[in-house]
This record gives sequence, structure tokens and C-alpha cells, in this order.
Amino acid sequence: MVIFDEAHNLEGVASEAWSLALSTTMTARISEELEKAWEIVKVKGEGVVSKGGEKGGGKAGGAAYGTPAPTKEDLVWLKRAFRALEEGIDAIQLTVTGGYKPPSFSSSHVPAKSAVLGPQKLQDLFYGAGLGGLQPVDFHAVVSRLERTINFLMDDAIVGGGNEGGMGIVSTLFTGGALEAFLKAYKMIYFWGDTLTMRKNMQAYRLYIESGGPSLSLTTGAGQRPLGTGGRGQGSGGNRRSSFPPVAQDPPRRVLHYWCFCPGIALEQLLQLSVRSVLLTSGTLSPLDSFASELRIPFPVRLENQHVIDTSVQTFMSILSRGPRGETLSSSFQRRGEDGYLADLGESLIRVARGVPGGMLVFFPSYGVMDLCLRQWKKGEGKGAGGGVYERLQRVKTVVEEPRKAAELPACILAYDGAIKEEGGAILLAVCRGKVEKGGYVMYCVRICAPLG
Repeated sequence: MVIFDEAHNLEGVASEAWSLALSTTMTARISEELEKAWEIVKVKGEGVVSKGGEKGGGKAGGAAYGTPAPTKEDLVWLKRAFRALEEGIDAIQLTVTGGYKPPSFSSSHVPAKSAVLGPQKLQDLFYGAGLGGLQPVDFHAVVSRLERTINFLMDDAIVGGGNEGGMGIVSTLFTGGALEAFLKAYKMIYFWGDTLTMRKNMQAYRLYIESGGPSLSLTTGAGQRPLGTGGRGQGSGGNRRSSFPPVAQDPPRRVLHYWCFCPGIALEQLLQLSVRSVLLTSGTLSPLDSFASELRIPFPVRLENQHVIDTSVQTFMSILSRGPRGETLSSSFQRRGEDGYLADLGESLIRVARGVPGGMLVFFPSYGVMDLCLRQWKKGEGKGAGGGVYERLQRVKTVVEEPRKAAELPACILAYDGAIKEEGGAILLAVCRGKVEKGGYVMYCVRICAPLG
């Protein structure tokens, strides 16, 4: 049995767990590892199998996987493939300037250029690099070469400090190696088993590419330590001449993000692990039908309590599709960074705040979008002509921002509550499914809730 408490966060967690990021820094580190493997093969020969095995492809006992060592042909093939992959990423035209900043990035980083592409583009990149397409035979051939190389490097790192003939070239470098990180991501992309399912699930992905970015190599999911960030290898092979050209250690030129927008993909994989029961508990899962549909798994047993508010007489709901200046209020990837949209969105909030007494709660799709809006709205403050959007909002009601740190939330709520009691109104800017959304201690002083999307 698997129990998810606070299950209102499950959609976001599951989607992020099946997303990944790949940078040109990672491909450079892969080149380093392939170069180290080449040096070892030149000394030991191509017939060596994993630690404990016999030469010439014989029985492998005591090895991590018992796979043969990579041949020189394997290493040259992988080197060419990753070089082609890197060139393919660099060749993509980035047309959006000042693009959307992914929420996982620091608030100080905004890409100079970026592009949002369909999921097929990643398959085209892999196919063009010779890393396989949608056929299982391609997948298994690539995985076989990667696993042989990874196990070979891993065994040499293990034996490097002993008396069994290891060269120790990668004992430092290979901790959390870039090849191993790429293999994990590669299996995640091609895990579905049959082409039909793969094509279907691909439609739940979007490819986002930016110029520059954080110094990560490859990550899968949210909150995980970047993979493939091991240090440089030291040892007897450090100064050997190589058949591979040297690898530049510059900051990443480009970062490729493969974002999953369907949490059900991760949940379907969870069920394949022979899980018998999945229990979700939360106070904010309604409406259950749409929530269950997003997760792609059946929930035959459901327990749902009625809300204390009679929505037929105590609530008013409306959709504001356009702002005062006629801009479409759509927070899509293509529009959320446009000045016109941000200005009209801010103007709409100002007018709503003027007409509603008491507290006003505004929900942004993510911290990244909230940072983007606030950065734009705070421009022009103190420069006359009415000031910026944020300054004008402050004149209507006190503006309080949801903090990222949970320890700072009580002070935020006290400030919001105090402004309502002392000044007659306040605006709390928060994030959907964040710290504030659960309500309880704050919802009693909210006369209007404005989710932005």
C-alpha cells in the first residue's frame, strides 16, 4: 500500500518526477568519461570483461552486471553520437527573447533567448544523433553500449585503489557519472515498451530550450541533486595523449528541458511495481472526477465531505478573459512574458481591488510566474505618472507576498490579517497549491479569490 498525504501536491510532484533537464555541460562531461574509457581500453585491451570475469567475452563472475568491456568501436560510436546530439541542440533556432523563466531556476536568471517546441523534436534530436527512434531495437542497442561503458568505468574505479590492475583513472570522476545520468534519463524517455503507448504519452510533453542557464548537467525530477557533476579524474592517465579532442569546460551554452504535463504517466508506472492499493488524503482534492482523470488510475472507493458553503447562494464565480485594454488574459508559455499581457493583468487586479472590500487572495500558477509578474509590475516605481502597477496596488490595499520559506509564513499571515483589521483591506499574492492555498487560518478574511491562468 502507498499512502500520499497532502495529495493535492501529487499532480505537480508526479509531473516533475517524470521531467528532465539536459545541458551542453553534461554532454561535455560524457565526452570526458568516454575519453577515460578509451585510455583504459588501450591499456587493457578490448576483450576484458567486468571485474571478476574472463578475457574474450567469457563467463563474468563477481561483476556488477557481468557485461563485456566496450570495444573501441563502441566508444567511437558513442563519442560521435553525443557530439551530434550537442550539435543538434546548438542548431535549434531560439526566437523568443526574455522568455519564460522555469520555476526551478533562481530568481536572478532569465534566459536571453528560448524556444518552446513539441515533444517530437527531442525524438528528432536523438534520431539525428543515431541514439534511436521509436523502435525497441534502437533502444536496446544504445542501452547495451552505454551499460558496457558504464560498468567498465565503474569496475575500474572500484579496482583503482587495490592490487587487481585497475588504473584508477575515473575513481573521482565517475561518482555520479554523466553517462549513468544520461542512461537513466534515456530509459525514462523510452520506457513505455511499445510504440503506440510511447506516441500517446509523448503528447503530454513539451520541449523548452534556453540559452545559458544554471551550471547543471542533467537532473530528473524536482529537488534532486544535479546528476553527472563529479569532479575531474586524477591519476596515472591524466596526461596521456588521447584519440579524442579536449573538452571545453565552459558554462552551458544551452539547456534543454523535457517537461511532463501529465502526472498520470508517473502513477501508471507506480502501479506496474505491483502496488495493490494507493490511498490519497487531502482537504482540497475536489472535484474528484477531474483529479482522478489527471492521474490516469481508477479510484473505485471515494469518501468526500460536503463543503460548509452553499455555492448556489453564497458564491459568485466569473471568468475575466480580457483586460481593460483588450489584452487576452492568458498565462500561456507564449504570452506570460509579454509586456502588454502583464500590464493589463496588473490593471485588472487594481480595478477588482478597488471594488471589493476586505481581503483579496491572488493565486499565480507558480513561483516563477509570480516573480516574473512582480518584476514587471515594480518597474517605474517612484518615477511619477502614477508609478508602476505594484505601487498603484499598494495605494488601494496593502500587498503581502507569500514567502518561499515555510518558517516565514506565520509572519506573512499576521501582516495580511493585521492590514485587513487596521486598514480595511489587503492583497495576498500566493501560488497555486502552495503554502497559503490550504486555507483555514486565512480564508475567513478573503472576500475574493482570483486564480490567474
